[in-house]
Amino acid sequence: MVALSTRTAEKRVLVRGLNPHYVPTGHVVFERGFSLWAVAFDPGSLRTAGEPFPVNIPARIAGGSAHFALSGTGDLAYVPGTEAESTLLWVERDGRESVLLRDRGTFQYPRISPDGERMSVTFADPSGHREIYVYDLGRGVRQRLTHSTAAAQSEWSPDGSRIAFIAQMEGSDGMDIFWQGSNGGGKAENLLSRPFLQAGPSLSSDGKLLGYHENRPDTTRDIWLMPIGGDPKPLVVSPFNERSVRFSPAGFWIAYVSDESGQDEVYVQGYPEGARHLVSAGGGTEPAWSRQGDELFYRRGDFMMSVPVRTKDGFDAGAPAGLFEGSYEPDRSTAVGHTNYDVSPDGKRFLMIRSGPEDAHRQIRVVLRWSEELKRLDSNR
Repeated sequence: MVALSTRTAEKRVLVRGLNPHYVPTGHVVFERGFSLWAVAFDPGSLRTAGEPFPVNIPARIAGGSAHFALSGTGDLAYVPGTEAESTLLWVERDGRESVLLRDRGTFQYPRISPDGERMSVTFADPSGHREIYVYDLGRGVRQRLTHSTAAAQSEWSPDGSRIAFIAQMEGSDGMDIFWQGSNGGGKAENLLSRPFLQAGPSLSSDGKLLGYHENRPDTTRDIWLMPIGGDPKPLVVSPFNERSVRFSPAGFWIAYVSDESGQDEVYVQGYPEGARHLVSAGGGTEPAWSRQGDELFYRRGDFMMSVPVRTKDGFDAGAPAGLFEGSYEPDRSTAVGHTNYDVSPDGKRFLMIRSGPEDAHRQIRVVLRWSEELKRLDSNR
């Protein structure tokens, strides 16, 4: 989060977080790790005081936004943090559907293992708490992978032995990138921790390179690459929003999304350096490669699009064509920017998410004089 003086244009980085709301008590309330926090703040000096602390309000956090508002007199309004239940579906290239999972909760960011036998997925229980689970698709059983304050966005290593993900661990002040054995054994290893928000992790075909996008106050969202155990370096830095990094199966090419044209489009660029190519037409988000590397998929509204590509001795793309249309759950957050579906290893079907109807009886709850509770929480720390 950044504070900006409209009088002098001075700006100052405050703390890691999203969706800040200033309260006349001298606090900023914000989202961190899918929960609400507060920190003391002086608008005169643009400085915070002390450490952030949780405020224990179960506001819904979805679509990249925390659903709450604060009045000038210190009243709080929020939507309770219940999630619409969702269903995981197999969708054939012609649009035919079959149900894979209908667990009670909300699914996000499914990823199929390289051998096609398992799936990692972010799973939010009815309270909104998010963790990553690994499902055995043949036996229909699941195992919890992460044990965190909040976790999301998993990616398999090419050999299937590890899963990379973003998470906020107990005692951490933000979301970092970790990886862990896909069988759930051992501790999560921190791969990357930086001052700004990193999201959308992706691993290269040899498992030696981590790709992600970083949210920065000066250049918005940029594409970065980091050798595992090495130092990160920028690949695409601009005033525009670049996100949704996906490595090609054969290496040397990265697909990503940028809004530099005035709308989101899918691009492919060589790495560690190389030419850039526009792949989508008329808008595009959420790219994904076929496992054979001969097709690149993306979403254009409710349409799943396919583009034939060639990546040997350069890059060449054919004309985009629609495969099927459906009201499947997209990635609603440009902040986290991650493909919210996956493609089977044989390229014949897609793992999609359909959300159930919103709770018809959901209420907006109002807490009068909540600012007094905020001051009490701060004084009791």
